[in-house]
Order: sequence, then structure tokens, then C-alpha cells
Amino acid sequence: MASTSVASAGRIRTTLLLYERIPMPRQATFGAEELAEAGLAVIAREGWSGLTMRAAATQLGVSAMALYRVVSDSDALEAMVADHVGRGLPVPDGPLTAALGTWARTAHDRLQSLPGAAACHHRLKTDPLSPVES
Repeated sequence: MASTSVASAGRIRTTLLLYERIPMPRQATFGAEELAEAGLAVIAREGWSGLTMRAAATQLGVSAMALYRVVSDSDALEAMVADHVGRGLPVPDGPLTAALGTWARTAHDRLQSLPGAAACHHRLKTDPLSPVES
């Protein structure tokens, strides 16, 4: 019986030594905002066709699987980035002509500041300016 407990203790010690040598993976510390910014960086560098789960993960320095904590798939990633582009646009307010002029100038400036982002409307499943079907 003593030899069995010595053998078990030896295996436990060997196992513990192995765990001491294997570095634990870094916990991914990013959220939707950081992922959207990483997506924009990929688009600026490679265009919309270059926006993949793997490319966004590489930009963040994490594994592609880590992105699934935030988005369900690449379509959701594209939608998140497109929403992020539009988030900086004001809601038209005041007289219609002035409000639309302000919105258009702001939209132009926003899209100019984000290389490659102007094509984001092509990635949406529906055209946001099309009439709503009832």
C-alpha cells in the first residue's frame, strides 16, 4: 500500500510540475467597442473583403474563438462595425433642410475619417433607406 501512495504522490507531483511550466492563456479583455474598432482597423488596411473573424482577432491579439464571446458570426461582426460607423452621426433635428444638411456634412466627415468605411451600407442585409414592407 505504501508503494501505491508513493506512486500516486509521484504522479501528482509530476502533474503539478507540468502545470507550473505551462503558461495559462491570457484572458481576453475586450468588448464590443474594442472589437468594432479592430474591425475598422482591418477595413482601413484591407477593405471590407478583408474583414474576417481571424483578421479582427489578429488585430486584437486574441484567438478567433475569443470573438464569439461578443459576436455570433462574421455577419454579426460586419453589422457591428457598420453600426459603429453610423453611431457618430447626429439625429436630424430642427427644420428639415437644415437638419439634413448638417447630417450630410457630419456623415461625410465621419466617413472620410474612417478609411474604407463608406462601403458599410453594402454589408447590411437590408438597405436602411428602402421603404419598409408591411
